Amino acid sequence: FMAHSEVDMSLISAAYRAIRPMLPWRPVIIDGLTFTRRFKIIDTPAQDYESATRRFMRRYLDEDDHLLVCGGGTGVTALTAAQHIQHVTAVEADREVIDRLLEHISINDVRNISVFNGWIGHPSDAEKPFNVDAVHLDRFDGVTAAEIDLEGNCLQVINMLPDTVETLFYETHPTMGVGAELALHHLNAAGFDVIDRGIEWEKTGGEILVGYRS
Repeated sequence: FMAHSEVDMSLISAAYRAIRPMLPWRPVIIDGLTFTRRFKIIDTPAQDYESATRRFMRRYLDEDDHLLVCGGGTGVTALTAAQHIQHVTAVEADREVIDRLLEHISINDVRNISVFNGWIGHPSDAEKPFNVDAVHLDRFDGVTAAEIDLEGNCLQVINMLPDTVETLFYETHPTMGVGAELALHHLNAAGFDVIDRGIEWEKTGGEILVGYRS
């Protein structure tokens, strides 16, 4: 039964990624902030979206931290973290999504976020959009924490993080071939000890792993 469920979720995940650009947007409130979210085939209440990540960020980030968000999306984790830390830098490859992110920054009057359009990964990656440049993360000198949420393109990014990153929030994506055990191996190899973990979305088994390196 478990194997059958995993196959079904993989198919659903692939189908969702294919039709996602055509789905409508709707307004939601998360942590007192206003966002628009794309309707999902299998959805969760708005306040549950990225809830484990947001909870861990409140627990493990200090007010003087500078967070690098790899895969900024529409800014849910970036904007909520910005409420209690010094600065957030968000990097996102999709220009349409960046427009949403900038809109959310504006309507919520958040002033401590920097946004960069770029592909996080190797320039030769087959999935890299032709009109987006690869970003070298070393340019973001001084960041003290990072979030990696790039769906299936995550593992290689661990070793691309600046040496100044001590705290890492890593989202696993089992339906895209990146489960927790594989991620743990790569995190440990990069010098991160996993100090906490939690399920982000039960339907896929996706987890948030919190890593720390001194």
